[in-house]
Amino acid sequence: MRDYYDDLLVDRNATQKDIRTNYRLMMGMCHPDKHGGNPQAEAMAEAMAKRLNEAHTTLSDPEKRAEYDRLIGVGSSGDEGQSVRDYYDDLLVDRNATQKDIRTNYRLMMGMCHPDKHGGNPQAEAMAEAMAKRLNEAHTTLSDPEKRAEYDRLIGVGSSGSAGRRQRTDQWQASGPPAGEVDYYINLHSVDRGDHETIMIAGESIKIDIPQGVEEGERVPIRVAGQTIYLVVNILPDDTFVRQGADLYAEREVKVADVYAGKAMTIFRFNRPVEFKLNRAILHGESICLEGDGLPFRQAPWRRGNLYVSFKLAPIPDRLVEITLGDVDEGCYRKFRDFDRVRIRPGVATGNRQYVWNKTGQEANLLIKVAPHEDFVRDGDDLHKTVHVPYIGMLINWNYKLRVTPYRAVAVRLRVAYADGRRVRLTGQGLPNYADPQRRGDIYLTFVATGWGLTEPEPTSRWGRLASAIHKSAIGVAKGIGVVVIAIQETINACRALRTFVSQNWETIRVILIVLAALAGLAGIGWVVYFIIANIQTILVAIGLTAVAVLLISGWMKSNGLL
Repeated sequence: MRDYYDDLLVDRNATQKDIRTNYRLMMGMCHPDKHGGNPQAEAMAEAMAKRLNEAHTTLSDPEKRAEYDRLIGVGSSGDEGQSVRDYYDDLLVDRNATQKDIRTNYRLMMGMCHPDKHGGNPQAEAMAEAMAKRLNEAHTTLSDPEKRAEYDRLIGVGSSGSAGRRQRTDQWQASGPPAGEVDYYINLHSVDRGDHETIMIAGESIKIDIPQGVEEGERVPIRVAGQTIYLVVNILPDDTFVRQGADLYAEREVKVADVYAGKAMTIFRFNRPVEFKLNRAILHGESICLEGDGLPFRQAPWRRGNLYVSFKLAPIPDRLVEITLGDVDEGCYRKFRDFDRVRIRPGVATGNRQYVWNKTGQEANLLIKVAPHEDFVRDGDDLHKTVHVPYIGMLINWNYKLRVTPYRAVAVRLRVAYADGRRVRLTGQGLPNYADPQRRGDIYLTFVATGWGLTEPEPTSRWGRLASAIHKSAIGVAKGIGVVVIAIQETINACRALRTFVSQNWETIRVILIVLAALAGLAGIGWVVYFIIANIQTILVAIGLTAVAVLLISGWMKSNGLL
């Protein structure tokens, strides 16, 4: 178990003020924000800051501190067991670290804690000197092969290189060994490398071997004074990792700019740095799997699980950018203090955000604000406008040119029919679509006739009144002509529409006319037959009389020699 008092360079009897002061001074020297730029130095500073936070969280809480003191064997009088410093732990390296690893970590930590960097404040200077003295002591021992071999023998690192633990004296129960089951607390670091230490129980030296990959609640037997007791393993929560079987899960906060740049990051897995590169799949919620960097399997310690690193995107600051409708139509460039020229995409709207970043890792969200246009009203990609034109322009079919933006204009052929407030649609002449700039919206124009384009004279004199009367008469005549012109145009349009309809549907119309003619013929024949049947007697009498008259007339004509 870690010695939190040793981490904060305080005594076992330290007051809360001493703990708080040392924590503040050491965080000031080792805070990660002061060592950006170098990924190794940044990761090292982060690991040291986490260690300090863990120690301060435990010792600043009276209940946690009392429980911690009970676990490490600090009596009510403040007595503590004698222990050998863990130089590997001081330099944040593994037991099997090479000379290069030891030298690299020593150089990085000395760069963060060197006394020359903290002059002016006597307390900070003394603290930095104490930390540098500790680092020098650890480096002097571990950089010398002979001293390191002797040190490894002292702390119990075997020839196979398996991890040992710092030997300490636990004042468990001076009167005798515990019976039955006893809670034994370890951290994930001990699960990773195994926990091997020698403790004193009732004057007897007992060696405890916790295997690698041990599970929560597992019972480990030890022999004490001729009897077997069981250590019930309790794994303390870790600030960085969450365990699931042999797999480890961690979460890191990253900048979107670092993801786009494919930046290399380092995460410390129990004092051993693990490097990996960011990829853009992180932006879609995917995590990175580092195979073989998890915990050992309980039954097969030579195999390891995986380390899964998930990511949380750091908040991106907003920068307000004001643009015009012309900028929306064509796109534009803006230059900022921290960025080169940035192109604002066509089709943006108020409230849109456009992400920008540079190679130095700076990033921002450009918050777009489009200034209102004096003529057009925007609705998505469409533009709406009410156009006031003289009536005379509609009569003579002016070619009306309308400027949409400073860079683009459209032309509309006016018609008399537009005078009634009809809305005209200009397809594909609106603003570009944000997702697909090749696609544009429409322009909707509503025309309103504002007069005849003639200025009425002021009736301030007799001539003025006469001119005003002539003007009004001219307007009346023009309106009459306009009504006639509209009627003629509408009649012509109706005739054209009828002709177009007949020409397009002539075959159908001819069949209909033939059917109607046949029906009319049948109706006429039926009426004649009906008339004859209904008046047969009258018709026969008329025929008889007609025959008698013919006979009489023919006889008379023969008698007179006319036939």
